Amino acid sequence: MSREIDIFKIAEGLRPVKTPWAELHFSDPWFREHAYEYEREIWNHVTCPKGGVAVDVGAHQGFYTTKLAKEAGEAGLILAFEPDAMNYEILLVNLELNDSKKNVVTYQKALSDHLGEGVLYTYNGRTPKNSGKHFVRGSNQYEPFYAEYVKNEKPICAPQWETKVSVTFLDHPDFQEMLLPRGRCDLIKIDTEGAELRVLKGAQKTLGRFNPKVVLEVHYNMLDELNTFLNSLGYVLLDSGKLTGSDNPYAVFEKCKYEGTLADEGDHTKAKGS
Repeated sequence: MSREIDIFKIAEGLRPVKTPWAELHFSDPWFREHAYEYEREIWNHVTCPKGGVAVDVGAHQGFYTTKLAKEAGEAGLILAFEPDAMNYEILLVNLELNDSKKNVVTYQKALSDHLGEGVLYTYNGRTPKNSGKHFVRGSNQYEPFYAEYVKNEKPICAPQWETKVSVTFLDHPDFQEMLLPRGRCDLIKIDTEGAELRVLKGAQKTLGRFNPKVVLEVHYNMLDELNTFLNSLGYVLLDSGKLTGSDNPYAVFEKCKYEGTLADEGDHTKAKGS
């Protein structure tokens, strides 16, 4: 059986995901043809054991949330964060379609390293191509360039290109009260268009207490910064989209099993594409 078929076999039993533009089946040819290569790679890494706990940061329209909910089962728990109003509404519909409401708690909030309010930049009016390319002001050092690019795009279906959103962090007592009784957090998946490092800084207690696997998209060549920060917490880089030549790579980190051991320098060098 080919590796591509293996990837999509995981999705058997999931109902189609509905969007304003199409009804998408996780395992149909549409996904194989249109999904980015790195997303097909991430699909294999974003997993949750039966009865496990996972956090989906930047849940978008529920693509990975529904997968995690099915894998975790009714005894599991999935926390899903999505700040964009339209994506959040579709996320709720998809959870309903996939009978996932019992074990998924959703938040229309952006995760970062602080509590407060932020401004969400909406890329190009939420078209099918870029409904996930939104980011919160102040989330990364490349914001001036990115914000100007977004602002100059002509909105297609959104009256405004920026909206106010609630901002919070994973180590906040509200979320720790949900995780601590279970004594586990198996996975944190992050796709926040450049705010990944801030999300991690706001989750240091969670990372230290539960040692979850971390799967994230890497924006603006921030792999070195992410690797340095997670190394300081005892994590090692296991895989990166740069190893497969992806222009918009992902990265997978796990807590080192041997105390005092950092990521293998040779693997890190290869991950940087040198």
